[in-house]
Amino acid sequence: MAQALAVVPGASRSGTTIAAGLFRNLDRESAARFSFLLSTPAIAAAAGKALHEIHKQNGLHSLLSTQFVVGVSVSALTGMVVIAWFLHYLHRSTLRPFIYYRIVFWHNSACSGFHPPASVMKLLSPTPHKG
Repeated sequence: MAQALAVVPGASRSGTTIAAGLFRNLDRESAARFSFLLSTPAIAAAAGKALHEIHKQNGLHSLLSTQFVVGVSVSALTGMVVIAWFLHYLHRSTLRPFIYYRIVFWHNSACSGFHPPASVMKLLSPTPHKG
């Protein structure tokens, strides 16, 4: 349910799930781990869809190119390093800087006239839209 709040400008999927975990009395590190675990199915589905598209266009032999292997390896290594750093950070610090950043981002988005797409508004509306 908390992930659905990520459609609100200034809210992130990981931020809303971490906040929900904190409201459920998890410690910061456990809430972050839970948030990362929740992202696994979405990431796996996106990777599966990308592999399917690559297979349809070029065949899977293009996955063996040096550029592809290096890109995936660097991406995976960078992700692991950042997650390890973030969990270490949460062990000793608060989320306060991230909260301030998101509030500023939300404010700037709201003041710039950002409006969610009509499809999102349709999902959030209690009455059906005609149009």
